[in-house]
Amino acid sequence: HSSRPVAFRLAPLNDAMADATPLPPLPCRVNGLFSGTSEEPGEPLLDLQTATGSRWWTWVAPRSGRVSVELHGALGVFARTPSGHLEPVASLGHMGLLTSTGRFSVVAGQTYLLKVAPRRTPETPAEAVEAFRFTLAWEPEQDAFASPRILEGTTLHLSLDHTAATAEPGEPTTGIFSPQRSLWHAWTAPGDGWLLMRGGSRGVGPSVTLFTGSTLATLNAVDPVRPREW
Repeated sequence: HSSRPVAFRLAPLNDAMADATPLPPLPCRVNGLFSGTSEEPGEPLLDLQTATGSRWWTWVAPRSGRVSVELHGALGVFARTPSGHLEPVASLGHMGLLTSTGRFSVVAGQTYLLKVAPRRTPETPAEAVEAFRFTLAWEPEQDAFASPRILEGTTLHLSLDHTAATAEPGEPTTGIFSPQRSLWHAWTAPGDGWLLMRGGSRGVGPSVTLFTGSTLATLNAVDPVRPREW
């Protein structure tokens, strides 16, 4: 005779906090599904978590600084104490379909646990809850106009990563585009002459603008003689 159907759940490897997956070096991008996930007894609930199920990652900060997050889902960051307890560091995400952003500070050598859980509104399709993605990157030191990277000399070679860069309120528009991921540098010309810039990137090329001024409100763009030539 026929037997009754047997239901089973195939859980991801990092369903339990004890089985958290180590994160690769930053910047890193992670995506996946919540299918088969569960909630452990005593597991901390996130502020924006609206459904059961979670996946866990672990990461040891190689240096102190601020980490930028782009996220689709709900993300909780916890610091593990020497006694094994979890101290909340950040709870990130927002109610909606769009990707959210956030930041949290880390201390060199500290072990952090990251929990990703579903978040949903009445307008969110069920299939959207099943998927998640997040990107972690170090916040660039020269992201803010007030803390530019100081450049010296007459021949400079720069390699820049705009992954976690942002735009500040009041930043000037360059060309026809509003600033989205700007990095600031300060340079004092050692003498009279010409300034020539060359550069490239994967995908859309960067926009380079030369300004004079000491505040965002008093910046004046220097018109190039030819593209990237002043």
